[in-house]
Amino acid sequence: MPGYADCSSLLRDVFLSVSGVNIGETTDGQIARLSAYQKPLSALQAGDILMQIEPGANHAALYIGNGQYIHASSSRGRVVVSTYYPTSSYWTCCYDAAAFCSSQQ
Repeated sequence: MPGYADCSSLLRDVFLSVSGVNIGETTDGQIARLSAYQKPLSALQAGDILMQIEPGANHAALYIGNGQYIHASSSRGRVVVSTYYPTSSYWTCCYDAAAFCSSQQ
């Protein structure tokens, strides 16, 4: 699935298409809009947004279940499916975007 310049536009389009709700244009905007829907990684479910938050290096992905997530890989220039490792320290948090979108309707 080519055509996504960054992770935030991929997630914006996924949630806009499915729910009709814009979760934000940038990772910073998405973090701000979804802040009340933050949950611990231990409670991760399919449909949650994974966030890696570091100054100047934010990244976001959509957890799809079964230990996998999709994201726009700038190094590969396309959308890819990757493996989620619960013991990895890469991901900082996750957000329940489905709950956010439901509350906006």
